[in-house]
Amino acid sequence: MSAQRIVVDDNDPIIQYSGFAWSKTSGVEGGGSLIFEGSQHTIKGNGSFSFTFNGTSVDLYGTGGQIALSGGYDPLWTCTIDNQHMAGRTPTNDTSEYWPLCSSNLVSEGTHTVTLNVTGQGNGAFFFDRFVYTPNSGPINGSGNTMWLGINNSAFHFDDNWSMTSDLQISNKPGASVSLDFTGAELSWIGDIPGDFPGNASSCTYVIDGGDPVTVTLDGHTSPNATTVKDHAFFTTSRLSAGAHSINVTYNGNYDTPLTVSYVLVTNATFTAVPESSTSVSSSAQSPTSSSNNVASSGSHPIGAIAGGAVGGVFILTLVVVFILYLRRRKGTKGQDADDKAVTPFPAVSIARGENVPKSTTTATTHVFPDGGQTPPVTSASTGASLEVHKPPNRSDVEAPPPYGSH
Repeated sequence: MSAQRIVVDDNDPIIQYSGFAWSKTSGVEGGGSLIFEGSQHTIKGNGSFSFTFNGTSVDLYGTGGQIALSGGYDPLWTCTIDNQHMAGRTPTNDTSEYWPLCSSNLVSEGTHTVTLNVTGQGNGAFFFDRFVYTPNSGPINGSGNTMWLGINNSAFHFDDNWSMTSDLQISNKPGASVSLDFTGAELSWIGDIPGDFPGNASSCTYVIDGGDPVTVTLDGHTSPNATTVKDHAFFTTSRLSAGAHSINVTYNGNYDTPLTVSYVLVTNATFTAVPESSTSVSSSAQSPTSSSNNVASSGSHPIGAIAGGAVGGVFILTLVVVFILYLRRRKGTKGQDADDKAVTPFPAVSIARGENVPKSTTTATTHVFPDGGQTPPVTSASTGASLEVHKPPNRSDVEAPPPYGSH
């Protein structure tokens, strides 16, 4: 998913609704999840809507709460882009989290038309809140645009006290901080309230452009193993002058309810869109990681365990290498000892190594083997030492060779 996208509200005039049963709801739906601009379009029964955008990918969001029936859910929906089927998500009766309705990734740059059709029996309601798209590459004028800025954008600068899951940065370590540069007139901080962190509300403080600090309460869950609240708006800054700004956010808690962020929304944003790549990270392509495994529960730091494992591995590898070198050196020493003790009966050939050796500079002498006799002593061509050359024994009376050093 691209790190810079544009968010369009369900009330935007570019969205054309068909059917008389559409109505608008206001207030918070979905158990604390973000309702963009405070309203959704809803319908019980059949209906549709369509819109056109200029970009390369698009996602539609709403709220769950469909009714489970014996034959499935009510209502159901399908989406198309340029008359081609779009991937959809299964309906759910869980109203406590925002719900991606349909998605289409990495279409070619240009103008595209999306259509959503709802089929309902009148039991459950369908909710549509917003769509988010990646614009065509090029400069984006900030007037009227709300920018979705993901945590993998280089504008975010997290310190070492944060941990990252598939689509979330999270920390409950005292003093954890993050800074962000943006261009716009207002910023909203969006993240999750993890269900595996019960009780004990905490707080964070944010500072805009080095100004006065603003403290925000981070409400925790009232019971253990609660359902995670997705897409929660933790705070929205006051209205700023249009232009470049910086924000610094610091966690004030002490291993209590964590501070999280999935993305920020910047109104009247100005930025330059870049082409989306097929290698972009998408949360749906990764297995979700429990947030409790990525933050400290008792002051421990996961980096220590990683470093310890790495040092231990290097130490073991070093011992193996030293042991191998020792064996090779010992083998080489034994081989040298064997060479030193080897007797060479024929000066032209080395029996120990099977190699040719330098010929003697002295005149070669032919020795005759008389029965039972021995040749006179000869001189080694390599060392000059006096050697004795024995007559080869007959097959009928083979005796054990004399031991080394007996001559």
